[in-house]
Amino acid sequence: MLRWPALLAVLLWSVTPAQAQGQYLIRDAEIEAMIRDFATPIWKAAHLDADHVEVHIVQDKSLNAFVAGGQRIFVNTGTITAADTPNQVIGVLAHETGHITGGHLARTQDALSDASTLAIVSMLVGVAALAAGGGDAGAAIMMSSSELAGRNFLAYSRTQESSADQAGLGFLNATHQSAKGLIQFFQKLQTQQNLLVEGRVDPYIQSHPLTPDRIAALQTNAQASPYWNAKDTPENIEKLKRAKAKITGYMEPKRALQIYKEDDPSLEARYARAFALYRQSLTDDALKLIDGLIDERPKDPYFYELKGQILFEAGQADAAKAPLSKAVSNLPNEPLLRILYAQILLADSGEQDAEAAIRNLKAAALVDKDDPDLWHLMAQAYHITGNEPMADLSTAEQYLLTGQAPQAVHLANRALRGLERDTPSWWRANDIVYIAESNGVGQKRRDRR
Repeated sequence: MLRWPALLAVLLWSVTPAQAQGQYLIRDAEIEAMIRDFATPIWKAAHLDADHVEVHIVQDKSLNAFVAGGQRIFVNTGTITAADTPNQVIGVLAHETGHITGGHLARTQDALSDASTLAIVSMLVGVAALAAGGGDAGAAIMMSSSELAGRNFLAYSRTQESSADQAGLGFLNATHQSAKGLIQFFQKLQTQQNLLVEGRVDPYIQSHPLTPDRIAALQTNAQASPYWNAKDTPENIEKLKRAKAKITGYMEPKRALQIYKEDDPSLEARYARAFALYRQSLTDDALKLIDGLIDERPKDPYFYELKGQILFEAGQADAAKAPLSKAVSNLPNEPLLRILYAQILLADSGEQDAEAAIRNLKAAALVDKDDPDLWHLMAQAYHITGNEPMADLSTAEQYLLTGQAPQAVHLANRALRGLERDTPSWWRANDIVYIAESNGVGQKRRDRR
């Protein structure tokens, strides 16, 4: 379910909507899983630990993808919806992995490695403003992003680009995949570069300079590969179709209903229409479509997720519990499903449901402890059960993740007064105080001996 969390999906820092160019971080279990499925063989070929590579989706129609802060890959929704084949997305991911393994943008990596994801995307907002002709506005935005050197964000050289091309080609060969998609993606961008006036070119071209010679060199080497004509798997083709349907249906419901016709029986068309109808508050029609999809795919967790979300937002929290429980049962290791389930459980504010929410949130935290929404809900659940020290500790986790260090110190110190000494929670509260104060809170630590 596409999610714009209250704590993550906000306009970053003090950027106005016009300046931000509509850029948000979004979370979606299905799309994130698709990107990971596409990229994991590439990462393994590059000798990267897939568990340590972070995937972030940026709501933006432009074609762009980039790496920042070590092993963090950011992909625009526009890159996904513009892709004609999974191989095109995979090619982009292979190229960006080449930037990771090549240590490119070294001038900013030290600063970015410690920056929050929000700070990095805030810089992206400034880069987009510059690319769109924002000039002073873009520069001002980037200067506000923890003093990171924003202009270095556009510092890929032609040498580095060629290096990333060849590294990506090597990863694709190692995984028996074609580089045809990467070349097609570059050709798509080059066509736009030729058609659009300067200042309206997609950010990818601004940050990844394209030249005919570079594309020709890549194509020559790629065509020599024994995997040049390798085909996408049916599974990957369906994943991309579903992701495109979901993004379009959620973000552009009217357009989705025009593209995905009512008489189109394909799975992706019904999926897109279900999202579009739900977004237009046509709840019964959306539920009818999603129930049909569930009948066909009774083990698909994402169909149950959508049904639960529709019911929940229609004010039927109690009815939403069953489909979300089914989604979690079918995909127990997906933290976003457990977080949504916990949110629905807490809607009734009963102690029994709050305890169930805590269990789900703890399971989610084992996989993704860096989602502020998780800790916000955890605090709410502990408050309902009367465990105020743990509620304070959870809120301190939330504040730490959102860069509110003084508040994190205050809540962690308050939690320490109620937590049993030398327990894991007590030590974690100490850690939060230490981390937050090390990040410049300027407070003197308490003597906790």
